[in-house]
Amino acid sequence: MDDPGDDTDDPFWKNYHSSMCSLPDRMNKPMVISVREIYSERQWAGHPMHMEAIPDVHDEVMAASPWGPGVNLRLMVARTEGQPFSDLDRLLLRLLQPHLQPLFRRTMRSVVFRWSPH
Repeated sequence: MDDPGDDTDDPFWKNYHSSMCSLPDRMNKPMVISVREIYSERQWAGHPMHMEAIPDVHDEVMAASPWGPGVNLRLMVARTEGQPFSDLDRLLLRLLQPHLQPLFRRTMRSVVFRWSPH
């Protein structure tokens, strides 16, 4: 998704900068993190991102890696029901993380891909 900036009524982008989604942009380092590591169940239930943009998402885990200046590669997995992601789930994603960039690069060589930062 392209970040349209602050001039939007889209609930996702309106709440992007106050949510977990923007952490890779702010931290600029590889990370694996879940909603439940940042917010309690009650906090997440009341968070504007959850209430306005992704109300069906019960928990979400994200693996992110810097991809270039101002760009981060993210793999996000959401759960709409059931148990939150476990320590084992996050560990497995951490083990997978170093392989995501090479896999993405190989995939992109065989796919026509147009990306614009704005």
